Amino acid sequence: TYGIELWRVSGTTATRLTDIEPGVGGSFPNYLTVVGSQLFFQATNSATYGTELWVSDGTADGETLLEIVPSTWSSSPSDIVAFDGKAFFQAYTDDHGAELWSSDGTESGTAMVVDIAEGYNASSDPMNLVPVGDQLFFTASDDGGSSYDLWVYDGAEARKVKADGTPSVSQPIAFDGRLFFVANDPDAGNEIWVSDGTDEGTGLFVDIYPGSTFVGEDEYPHSSNPAELTVAGDFLFFNADDGTNGPSLWVTDGTEAGTFMVANLFDSTLGEGPKGLTATTNRLFFQTETEELGREVHSLPIANVVKPPNAPTGEASGSTETAYTYSTTGGSLSLTGGDVKYRFNWGDGTSTDWLDVGVTSAEHTWNEAGTYEVTVEALSVATPSIISNQSDALSVLMSFTETVDVSFTSAPETGEIWVEYEFSIDGSSDYGHDLE
Repeated sequence: TYGIELWRVSGTTATRLTDIEPGVGGSFPNYLTVVGSQLFFQATNSATYGTELWVSDGTADGETLLEIVPSTWSSSPSDIVAFDGKAFFQAYTDDHGAELWSSDGTESGTAMVVDIAEGYNASSDPMNLVPVGDQLFFTASDDGGSSYDLWVYDGAEARKVKADGTPSVSQPIAFDGRLFFVANDPDAGNEIWVSDGTDEGTGLFVDIYPGSTFVGEDEYPHSSNPAELTVAGDFLFFNADDGTNGPSLWVTDGTEAGTFMVANLFDSTLGEGPKGLTATTNRLFFQTETEELGREVHSLPIANVVKPPNAPTGEASGSTETAYTYSTTGGSLSLTGGDVKYRFNWGDGTSTDWLDVGVTSAEHTWNEAGTYEVTVEALSVATPSIISNQSDALSVLMSFTETVDVSFTSAPETGEIWVEYEFSIDGSSDYGHDLE
């Protein structure tokens, strides 16, 4: 009857609030954003107003038109976000093009914030609006659309972050009091960046897949291609490829040391990695596709994600049947701050039990010659089901180099032929083996 309009649901009761576009076509409300007790949205009335900004108080027919471009020409407001008690958004006018606007829900309180690309019909196209504390980040172009840089508005003025601009910005998200985003840097490839709104506080956060590849005479940086940036609790989860494990689930607590691949909870052999990351109060849900299970949903407790320890240290070569001591240099941590225990895997099918809290070394003896990959993993004491991924391996070469010493204890020095004499001998193996 009414087409697509604005509705409100309370319990099991649904109530239509508006009929902005009479008839079955509908006004297609979009960019619904709550600011205080008001709901801002974009809607279309094709006969009279075009596509404009509207605000609702949540009651039936309680909507108000905030017309930026009179007549059926449209300002097409988009990317609406709540910031500083107002709605901020992109809107278009012939005089200024598409620029940054704000509204307090009244006609007099709706105005352009800044004209970044000055000139008639020149547009800066502000997009990716993300409030972070007392700053509003967005991307915009001040050169007619040939490049888009990171900008920040502090409630008084808008300025470009870094005079020389920033690499292309995508997937911006507020986390840890800063803006995290994916940028394609000519030097580091497609990686995660961070900004606190200052020039010096804006740059590459961590290079998950360092290095580069030469194709002919051209050098191309490796890219981890982060995706699915999702805040869950006190952590930021995302999908990334470090060049070794394929697209996998990663996490950061906002520090480089606290950024790592989560334990291998699934097989990403199809190269797709986790998708649809969604956080609840204490769990992270996501889907992935594997050859064994197909496409399924997985979940991960947000608390006590444990970082893999650093590679163990110790002798890289030695002799069989000799005890050697190996240590983890630490580096493991539970993101919620709890204690961890370590377990060494010796590469011969055996491992230690979980060591006591604070114990970082263990002793092992190999009985057969060969090369062994020694790794270590960590366990959360608070949640023992949470175990880290394996550390990088220390390759250990064990050789069989037994030495036997022999000496006479008694023997005649002279004698005659055809007479039997007795000789006594003693010997030892440095492994303690019996001798014949």
